[in-house]
Amino acid sequence: MHSKNKLADALMYLGLMDMSLQARGGYYHDYLSPLATPELQLLADLQEAAMKFSFPRRRDIMLLRQRVIDGEFDATADESDEWVQSEDGQAAFARLAEKLAEGHPKEMLGDAPIESAYYDQMNALAGFLDEQFDGDAKGKDKKVGFVLMLFEYGDNPGRCNYISNGAGRQDVVNLMKEMIARFEGQPEQSGKA
Repeated sequence: MHSKNKLADALMYLGLMDMSLQARGGYYHDYLSPLATPELQLLADLQEAAMKFSFPRRRDIMLLRQRVIDGEFDATADESDEWVQSEDGQAAFARLAEKLAEGHPKEMLGDAPIESAYYDQMNALAGFLDEQFDGDAKGKDKKVGFVLMLFEYGDNPGRCNYISNGAGRQDVVNLMKEMIARFEGQPEQSGKA
C-alpha cells in the first residue's frame, strides 16, 4: 500500500476526514506534496486537531502523531525511486545539475547554497569541528557526525544555512525528527543557548 494511502486510512480511522482526503491526494507525502516540509505540516495539523477533542480521542490522535514522528508513514524506497523517474523528479535533478554547474557547493542539503555572508565562516567552522572530532578520518571511517545550522534572529529575510561533515540526508532527517520529538512538550528555556 502506498504510504499516502496508509496515512489516509489512519486519519480516516480517527475521523479526521478532511486530513484523510488531503493525505490521499499526497498533500503530506514526502515527494507528492506541494509543501517544502509536509511532515512538519502534518505534525502541526495533528496537534491542532487533537486540541479540539477530549480524552481518549485526543490521546489517539497524539499516538498517531507519534507514529508519524517515528517514521511509520515516510515514503518508501520504491516511492522514492518512482519519484526520481517521474517528470517532477527529473526536473528537480536538472535544476540541481544547473546549480552545481554554476559553482554552487555540492554539500548543500536544501534548495540553495549557504548565503555568501556566512559561506567562509561556516566552512571554516565545519572544517575545524570535523578535524576536532574525526581527525583525518574520511567517509565511513568517521566516528562523529555533526550538523551546523545558522539563521538570523528577527524578521530579516534569509534562510537557515546548513552544513555538515558528510551526514546523509536521511540521517539528518531522522536526527531532526528525534530532536523535534524531544523538544516538544519540554518547557521553553529562557535566555539564549
